[in-house]
Amino acid sequence: MASPRSLGLMPWQLPPGPRNTICDVPGVRVGHSTVREDAPAVARTGVTVVVPDANLPVERLPAAAVVFNGTGEMTGFHQVNEWGALETPIALTGTAALPMVLAGLSEHMFSLCPALGRTMSPCLPVVAECNDMWLSDARACPVRPRHVHEAIASASSEQAMWGSVGAGTGMVSFGFKGGIGSASRRIEVGGETFHLGSVCLVNFGQPGDLTILGRAMGHLPGEVVRRPQAPPPPDGSLIVVLATDAPLDHLQLRRVAARASLGMARVGSYGRHGSGDLFLAFSTQALRDDPELAFSQRRTLRPDLLTDFFRAAVETTEEGVLHALFTATDETGFLGRSVAALPQAEVVRRMKAPAGEP
Repeated sequence: MASPRSLGLMPWQLPPGPRNTICDVPGVRVGHSTVREDAPAVARTGVTVVVPDANLPVERLPAAAVVFNGTGEMTGFHQVNEWGALETPIALTGTAALPMVLAGLSEHMFSLCPALGRTMSPCLPVVAECNDMWLSDARACPVRPRHVHEAIASASSEQAMWGSVGAGTGMVSFGFKGGIGSASRRIEVGGETFHLGSVCLVNFGQPGDLTILGRAMGHLPGEVVRRPQAPPPPDGSLIVVLATDAPLDHLQLRRVAARASLGMARVGSYGRHGSGDLFLAFSTQALRDDPELAFSQRRTLRPDLLTDFFRAAVETTEEGVLHALFTATDETGFLGRSVAALPQAEVVRRMKAPAGEP
């Protein structure tokens, strides 16, 4: 499958990193474990992890999370915002798999740090979900803690698998196959180069609403047909994880995370009633305070220099969503339901048509 950029669709202002994924942020890896089975139950689901290369949980990373639409779950959300810090990798999965993924990430943290549960309090892992029940039998969900371990073991800074993999396997978006997408931007500030990248779990949007680079697509051939006698896919959700190597604090990261909602709007979403849209941003600049000093000596970017980071959050969310749609493939799953990939040739034709023509 092509990418938006390979089709000549490049209206964004900030330059991407060399991979144009979140892995362009130094110290960030992504891994997947895909569960695709037809027996004993139909499963189109999985786990995706965003793994910072930090000494978690002994050291923590500045972080913040925001809610655009709250019909969803992100465990550890309140502690991230109370402490302004992240102490575990971030796992993404389907709704029904959340308890198992939480257990698996907890097991991983216990294996990393023998002091947890003894001289240190246990971690509150961060796990976020989207509903993949339209393609995957949620009541027989086969995801187990071992899939979390597999995803973490596979995590790579060279991750090239996107679309219908990991947590994105069973996702549906704008009536087409959704999935996992990513993008990155380079930002020059204060004579230094920083990066900001996104991972987007894309499971939102209704047929006819998709907007690509400012052009409303309308209804496209092959989209999921709404039939009165059959339930449509759920309203869906969007999870966005933003990472940067810039020295941003909790408040600044909270402001950055909130801008993901603008990237979501740029692809045609207006935040439907049943959509769970949760965004988390973190910095790889670990919180390392001297225990002998009463006051922190952390370096932090001036607030008035955040504008390009805001732009990067919007652009990488928008492109990350499109990346998921453009790289996803056709899928048939639970109850024989089929979801087609985005018809790229027709999208390109409509993008190039004169204004006012369908």
